[in-house]
Order: sequence, then structure tokens, then C-alpha cells
Amino acid sequence: MCEEDLESYEKAIAIDPNLDVAHVNKGQTLDKLEKYHEAIESYDRVSGDYIAYNLKGLALSSLGKLEQALESSNMAIELNEEGFDTLKKEIYCISSADLMKLLNGIKKHASQIITTRC
Repeated sequence: MCEEDLESYEKAIAIDPNLDVAHVNKGQTLDKLEKYHEAIESYDRVSGDYIAYNLKGLALSSLGKLEQALESSNMAIELNEEGFDTLKKEIYCISSADLMKLLNGIKKHASQIITTRC
């Protein structure tokens, strides 16, 4: 199913390379496939969209790039200050699987820091 979705988003992007929703949806599909680098590339093609920055932050955290994830999340908040309450609700609605993935990424990153400092 995900591969078919990717094909659909690619076709939409080929027709209109500036179709932000296709880039965001492609990024989300790539996230599901744990292709985080490619997902980030899709989110980077979207300009000024707080949702893309929010999702990019989640993908970066999955890669253990926590400082960059924080920067991306902060940009999402800046772009959507008025809708910050909405953004908080979206963040709280992260599925438990995504939350576990995020926590595992934090643990991995923390253990790498500890290992390199010892």
C-alpha cells in the first residue's frame, strides 16, 4: 500500500512540483517506511508550512538528530503561533509507537554521547 501511495504522490509532484500537500504526504509515507532521510528531503521541499516542520522534527528525532529536531519544532511553533494550541494537541496525539520510536532514538543518542565522552 505504501509503495502505491508513493507512486501517486510522485505523479502529483511531476504534474505540479509546488504541490505542498503531495510533498508532505510523501514524507509521511516515507516515515512509515522508516526512510527518514528521504522523508526529510520531502519536507524540505515545502516552504513555510508548520506541519512540514513539525513532521521533519519527528523524522530528525528518529535519526537521533535531536538538536535539529528541536530547531525544526521551534520553526513550526514560530510559523503557527496563533495555532500553537492546535499544534500542542497534534503533538499529544502522537501514537504510542511513534512515542516509543522517539524515546528509543533519544536513548540511542544519549548512549552514543556517554560512550564518546568516557
